Amino acid sequence: MSIVWRRAVKRFGDRTALASLDLEVEHGEVLALVGGSGSGKSTALKLVNRLLDPDEGAVLVDGEDVRAIEPHALRRRVGYVFQRLGLFPHWTVAENIGATPSLLGWDRARIDRRVDALLARVELDPAVVRGRFAHELSGGQAQRVAVARALAAEPPVLLLDEPFGALDAITRGQLQRRFVEIHRELGFTGVFVTHDLGEALLVADRVAVLADGALVQVGEGRELYERPADRYVASLVEAAIEQADLLRSRLCVRGESP
Repeated sequence: MSIVWRRAVKRFGDRTALASLDLEVEHGEVLALVGGSGSGKSTALKLVNRLLDPDEGAVLVDGEDVRAIEPHALRRRVGYVFQRLGLFPHWTVAENIGATPSLLGWDRARIDRRVDALLARVELDPAVVRGRFAHELSGGQAQRVAVARALAAEPPVLLLDEPFGALDAITRGQLQRRFVEIHRELGFTGVFVTHDLGEALLVADRVAVLADGALVQVGEGRELYERPADRYVASLVEAAIEQADLLRSRLCVRGESP
């Protein structure tokens, strides 16, 4: 499925959070939305699954205006992962992952198979974690379960709002790599919100940079590096490169391999 923002505008009182966004995510592509706080990236994401509705313009999923789709039906097509997880703390892992398939009327055996397959896909042992309650999980385990839950009903679209931002660096890196592998295996259309350009370049096919509610530039990483649209995009690229160079230099000073 494709996703299209067509001159989408969202206001909160006198503040324009998103200003006439024209942007498309192609079928099977992962697009990262990058920008600082207040740039409009999370607002743009929430317009896709109708957590918010645009004040002007439209958002289309597979050519259909999302406002013409009942919210509950839309959210069964669109998986959603966000930093605060939203797992039900007094439900087991299996109950959390199986919630949407159960609402869709899947039989118990099919749900159980799907739960176990998804836990394995996010590298958790079903025999160990399926019966645990959400509040008994580590942060990394809980985030993996959140990804599994979003994939439970085989949605063709997956939205991720800074999903790994609260995790330690090692776990974050593991989940970034696993996300790329899962996308390669399943081929869903994805939108990944992050403030970190380095993360965006790792997980996405293209990057869209937003600032103050406006789209500044969209393209592959090399395009942003070689032809930044303005000083803001150039500064994001420079910051990502400087961070990598600083790490490399510190490792070399310590006599370690970069």
